[in-house]
Amino acid sequence: MEMEYGIQMFGCMEIFRQDPEQFFRRVAAMGYTEVEPCIAFGPFPGKPPFLLTPEELAESGSLLRDNGLVVKSCHAFGDLEADYPVLEQVVTQYGIHRIVINLPGEDLQAGYRPFVEKAKALAAKLKATGAALWLHNGAAEVRAKLPGRGGISVLEAILENCGGLVGAQVDVGWVLYGGEDPMDYLHRLSSHVKCIHYKDMKHGFESLPPTTTGIYLGGGCLAVEPIFRYAIQNNLPQLIDQDASDGDIMNDLAKSIALLKSLE
Repeated sequence: MEMEYGIQMFGCMEIFRQDPEQFFRRVAAMGYTEVEPCIAFGPFPGKPPFLLTPEELAESGSLLRDNGLVVKSCHAFGDLEADYPVLEQVVTQYGIHRIVINLPGEDLQAGYRPFVEKAKALAAKLKATGAALWLHNGAAEVRAKLPGRGGISVLEAILENCGGLVGAQVDVGWVLYGGEDPMDYLHRLSSHVKCIHYKDMKHGFESLPPTTTGIYLGGGCLAVEPIFRYAIQNNLPQLIDQDASDGDIMNDLAKSIALLKSLE
C-alpha cells in the first residue's frame, strides 16, 4: 500500500501566497498528496495572512487538482456557531469532511466545560452532513492538569466529556513541549485519535519560547519511528505541521517526508 502524507499550510503560507502554482507543484514533487489549509469562516477583522477565505480555497481548486493534491481537512477559525451556514456550505461544496478547531487558550481548568458543550453541538451538526469535528492540541491543554483527577490533562477531560462525538488530531510536537511522552499520550487518547500532526522540537526546547522550537522532522528530539508505526497500525492520516523554520521551510518539508518514506 502506498503511503499518503500531507502538509498543514500554516507555516508555509507566505511562500504559498508568493506563487500558489509553484508551491503546489513543489509540494507534490516532494511526494505529498494532501494539504490542510487554515480557513476563516465568516467576517474576520484583521485577518492574519495564514488564513484563507472559502473563496480563496475555491480559486486554488484547479491548481490542487492539476498537481494531484486534495484537501480532506481544514483548520477552521471564526465564530463557527454564528457562521455555521458558511462552514456547512464549504463542507458540502468542496467535500472537506474533517473540520479541525483549536481548544480554548485561556482559563483551561475552569473554562473547558463550556467549550465541551459548544464542541458537542458543532460536532452533532457536522455529523448530519457526514463530516467530523477534530480538536488540534497545543501544549497548554496537555500541560494543564485537572485537580483531583490523578493527573488527567485538560485535553483528555475534554475528549472524555465529548462522549465520542469529537476526535483528536494530535500534534505530537506540542505534546512533547507540554511535558508528556508522545507515545504514552497517544495510548492514553487511543480511542479518540483520528490523525497525527508531526512537529519536531529542537534539542533544548524546554528552555525555548514556543515560536523558536521548530525544526524539520528528524532534526530534533521527537522519537518519530514509534509514532509512525502507531499511525500505520491505526490507519491514521499523517500530516507535517511545521510552524516555522530557521532556514528554507520548503527544504525542511522535503527532509520531513523523506524521513517518513524511509520508515515505510
